[in-house]
Amino acid sequence: MPAKGKKGGKKKKKNEALTKKILSTIISYWRRYESHCNKTNTCPAPSLKAIMNKCKEDESYMTKFILEPKPVQTIEDPIVQLEPVMNALREERYTNIKALYVWSLTLRYIDAVAVGQVLDKMIYPIKHLEFIDNLMTSEQVGRISQSFENNLFLSTLVFDYNEFRDEGCKKLCDGLALSKTIISVSLCFCDLTSISGKYLARASAHSSVRELYLDGNLLQCHGVQDLIEPFVVQAKKEAFNREEEERKKKELEQEEIKKAEEERRRRLDDLNYVPPQPVADTGKSYYIYIKSIYKLIYRNFHNIC
Repeated sequence: MPAKGKKGGKKKKKNEALTKKILSTIISYWRRYESHCNKTNTCPAPSLKAIMNKCKEDESYMTKFILEPKPVQTIEDPIVQLEPVMNALREERYTNIKALYVWSLTLRYIDAVAVGQVLDKMIYPIKHLEFIDNLMTSEQVGRISQSFENNLFLSTLVFDYNEFRDEGCKKLCDGLALSKTIISVSLCFCDLTSISGKYLARASAHSSVRELYLDGNLLQCHGVQDLIEPFVVQAKKEAFNREEEERKKKELEQEEIKKAEEERRRRLDDLNYVPPQPVADTGKSYYIYIKSIYKLIYRNFHNIC
């Protein structure tokens, strides 16, 4: 009984140490974030602060980062920006983030650079990246997409309601084509036209992307045709390969059956084979044989004499 009590005490101390570490990590990150906000004259995101307080209550790490704008009264009021969040992540090496949501927050190029710098690092396991209604430009999309090649965690990408048009789609697809992990991409209401069909088709054919959401765009018939053409070609190729495999399999089976039948017949012939019986010597034939030998000896002897 005392041993159990001692073990329980150790477990309690271990849990207390873990809780202390979690709270210390969260508070340290938040202080760093507030420091960056003061330097850049921006406002800490209320949505992010609410998440932090909830995690402190639950004694768990902050894994989901949600940024939304804070209502302002005048132009001089500080606003929420993304750059301080990302810079604080890098400086504190906060590696518990798994999802980043940025909603209705105007994005600057320096914000895109900060996001790209975090994605470039192998220690931040961000799996879900979501930008909705951020007035993103093609240059910002291109900068973020440059980080897809080396990233080993990102699997879901959402860029809805950002009208970066076909130029931005091209830059995005250039990055997607090099990605090894992104599976789902949503580009709803991004002002895409039929030109983007080829870009998306190339990215889908040469990457791990398996889900595309394109509601609210003007791809039209040509764009959709260009988009699905590689999949049709691939489907035909796979169907042809399957038919060839089935044909070769049947030919091999027929050949094996033929060989088995030939082997069966050979064995059957071996069982039915009757070797010729030797002719038995009779007394008469033996007498004739001896007589002929005597004649030969006598003749030779007579010649000698």
